[in-house]
Order: sequence, then C-alpha cells, then structure tokens
Amino acid sequence: MLCGKRDIFNILGLPIMLDSKPDCFDDRSTVIEKIMSSTRASINNVPILSQFDVTLVERLGREYASILNLSEEELEGVPSDLSPSGQYLFGLVLACMESSASTAQMSELSQEKGGGIKVEVSLPVLLLDELLDSETSIVANKVGVGLRNLTLRGGIVLAATHHPEYLSSVADRIITMSGGKVLSVNNCARMYK
Repeated sequence: MLCGKRDIFNILGLPIMLDSKPDCFDDRSTVIEKIMSSTRASINNVPILSQFDVTLVERLGREYASILNLSEEELEGVPSDLSPSGQYLFGLVLACMESSASTAQMSELSQEKGGGIKVEVSLPVLLLDELLDSETSIVANKVGVGLRNLTLRGGIVLAATHHPEYLSSVADRIITMSGGKVLSVNNCARMYK
C-alpha cells in the first residue's frame, strides 16, 4: 500500500528545522513557561488544539523534556541558567512541541471505553542543520543521548553535520556525502567508538 504525503503527516509531525540554540536570555519566565508560550502559537493554528486544557499541553511539554533528559529542576529554572547542553535540549523540546502540535487529533471515546476525549499527537520530526557542529563533544554527547531517547520513542531525527563522531554513537544510520554524492551508508550504530 502506498502512502501519500497526507497519510504520512497524519502519523508524523511537521518537520521542524533547528540550526541554533534558542534565545535563553529572557529571565522573566521559567523554562516550562517558555515552552508553554511558544507552543500557544502552534496550538492557535490548529483549531482542535485550541480546545485543549493548558495542563494537557504542559504534560506533553514535560514528557518531551523527560524523554530528552531535561530535568524538572531545569524546567522550573530560568533559561539563562541552563547549561549549554540544557539550552540545546530546551530548543529540541520546543521543536518537538511544534512538530507534534501541527497534526494533533482529538476524538471522543465510546462509552465502552469509559467515555471522554482521546487526544493523539504525531511523532516529532526534527531536521538538525549542523546544530552541534560548534560545540564540544561533551555537549554533543549529552544532547545525543536525548536525541536517541526521542528516536527510541518513535521520533525521527535527521542531522547534517561536519562532525559525525558527535552523533555516531546514537545514530541508526550514517550516510556520508561529499559534493552532493553519497559516498557510503552505514547501518551500524557506534561506528566511531
């Protein structure tokens, strides 16, 4: 069975590209408040989501933060207090929220299933354009663990980098290119370790 673009995006979120850390210099809000305020724009663009209770969106934000290894303490702090890896993880949580919110669906459960409302969010799709290339391997490895956790839960991450060793330990597949041509495809994780 062939899947069209519309079918694929019912399962997957809207691809979101990241090429830098988010702005972390506004200390008027906590990290979780920033996640919530950033997500409101996505929610307002999807009519079904505008009916959501704010706590549902916050739960999703906290779930993505947990998956990516951003701690509760970091969520309750201000963005400027985040470590360099924490700043990247914060940006990844924002991107996951935007990607997933783009295709959320709500349906009513039958009385047999207890009634109520069922909300389904899509799997996030992240496109990383040299996101970690200017960072140390320590920061890249910590962020890489969070990305691996996300992919193990069904998220999709595509990263373009000049430092494949930074993410090779968490990658499922490494495609080496030069001059627009594919030089090699390796399906083994931990290629460089």
